[in-house]
Amino acid sequence: MSTSITRSPSDTDRKVIQGLVARNYDRMKAVCHVVLKVKHVPSAREFIGTCMPRVATVEDDGAASCLNIGFTFLGLSAFLDKKQCEALAKKQELQAFVGGAVARAGLVGDVGLNAPRAWKDGLGKAENVHVLLSIYAESTDLLYKEVERLIGDAAAGFEVVSRNPASMLPDGRIHFGYKDGIAQPNITGLRDSGDKQKPTPAGAFVLGYASQFVGHTYDYDFPKQLGLNGTFAAFRIMKQDVRRFEDYLTEHAGPAVSREMVAARLCGRWRDGTPLVVSPESPDNNPTNDFEFKGAPDAICPFSSHIRRTNPRDDRVAGLSGRKHRIVRSTLPYGPPYDAGNKDYLEGAPNYQERGLIGYFLCVNLAEQFEFIMKNWVLRGGFNGNLPALDSDPMIGFQSFVQTRGAAYCFLPSKVGLQYLVDQQTYVASAGV
Repeated sequence: MSTSITRSPSDTDRKVIQGLVARNYDRMKAVCHVVLKVKHVPSAREFIGTCMPRVATVEDDGAASCLNIGFTFLGLSAFLDKKQCEALAKKQELQAFVGGAVARAGLVGDVGLNAPRAWKDGLGKAENVHVLLSIYAESTDLLYKEVERLIGDAAAGFEVVSRNPASMLPDGRIHFGYKDGIAQPNITGLRDSGDKQKPTPAGAFVLGYASQFVGHTYDYDFPKQLGLNGTFAAFRIMKQDVRRFEDYLTEHAGPAVSREMVAARLCGRWRDGTPLVVSPESPDNNPTNDFEFKGAPDAICPFSSHIRRTNPRDDRVAGLSGRKHRIVRSTLPYGPPYDAGNKDYLEGAPNYQERGLIGYFLCVNLAEQFEFIMKNWVLRGGFNGNLPALDSDPMIGFQSFVQTRGAAYCFLPSKVGLQYLVDQQTYVASAGV
């Protein structure tokens, strides 16, 4: 365990922490996640160095586009010497990151149709995935220009494995029709999301600070210049079967239960974002986070519903751990808006269009946050005494409407850490990089 920084992140820290963990990038309407494989290390280092001024931090500089950079363990290893890699691989708290999304796929339900062998663009082979460039822009036109420029600049050092664009839908919702991105945690010193739950310590998301577990700080000495103020993330490409979802609503609706009520009971919120525990009978255009679950019966909000599982709040769950495993989700839809009349949802059709969500699930420890939620709350029901042991999340669990199309476990270093990878020297924030 590393020594914790007792204070919250300072202004200096905020200027080097990559912005994904603390900002929604609300004005950025489009993103492209470019997966790269290192082919020439010196040129790769040079490219990362040229990207430094573009890397977005917690402090919003008002730019019309921005960049974040993540590394898999294999990608990070390309920039470190053998001794550093061996030391990193031995760190107990980093075993999920070191193992990677492909090797640990079974732990999070990526089996069968979700297994790595079915992932797109060769993403199911860990050796193909080294670096993720996530380019955000205020418009798709600007995004296209930025992506082409960056890929051109990266060509000497990297091979492009996969391009994954996404953008906000016209109505601002996801393909299943829900208002999204509502319940992001407040993070002490980094993020005030308006969530009424108690703020989560910075050390639950950024290395170097006191964590959500009293007396514990996650290890960031790998070395300190690289680890401090970094964060981890599970990158996910999640195909959504919109036609199947809409058919399910129709099939399970009836005289006493509307299609919208069926959708609300699957999620725990009405599709306009209103929580069922706030308005049990009808949507109220109230996407609030000022609510708890304790005492709410299944008839009001099902114990199996998506939001009651993935963020139990004050519900009584195993280990009384409902607030110990928070994550930040940063995702956008990909694919055009769903229109049943187009029949472009039919795989094999000439006009087939895949739809889904793509992005990051950010945390300080992949095993104790992302994997914990997936293993214990999404894929199982035993954590809550009101659920059968084998019960899974109706929206993203087994037999759901979502299929994994790609994944990677990433480390997002601070700008200090990025500069360390470029030249092994300590970056000085005041240098204005």
